[in-house]
Amino acid sequence: MTRRIIAAAALCAALAAPAGAVTQQSTNPAESTPAPGATTTAPGTTPTAPGSTATTPGATPTAPAATTTAPATPPPATTPPATTPPPAATPAPAQAAQPTTTPGNDRAAIVMLLLVTALLLAALCLWALARWQAWDPPWLVRWRHATGEAGWRAGNAWAEFTDWLRIGR
Repeated sequence: MTRRIIAAAALCAALAAPAGAVTQQSTNPAESTPAPGATTTAPGTTPTAPGSTATTPGATPTAPAATTTAPATPPPATTPPATTPPPAATPAPAQAAQPTTTPGNDRAAIVMLLLVTALLLAALCLWALARWQAWDPPWLVRWRHATGEAGWRAGNAWAEFTDWLRIGR
């Protein structure tokens, strides 16, 4: 009984280890602090210059309406050339912001790998201790006996079948 308590306490102690992981942080100072006087915008948006109007994606800006009117009968010598409104500028498609990754900053992955390795090593040590102490749960003893019995019966059935084939029936 004390072996079971010791094994259960060792298992609880191994599983109670804190699983804290360190978040990935950038070491590039240019990425962490904005330049003086710079404004930040939300991801996926583009900053607009002061005094300009922003258009929504998919909308086409329209040319301003003409406010001057031409004379009713223009003189033949001073006919101004026909002017066409400038082509409507289409906004550039918004590009999705790409996540920035910094190479060589895998501290969290290494910590998690070490944590999983330590837990597997602890489980292996507990299993070896249980086998060395000859501790077997009752269901495992019954399972071993049942599978051994099934194997013995399957072997006998196979032997009977091969004997039947050998006889030539």
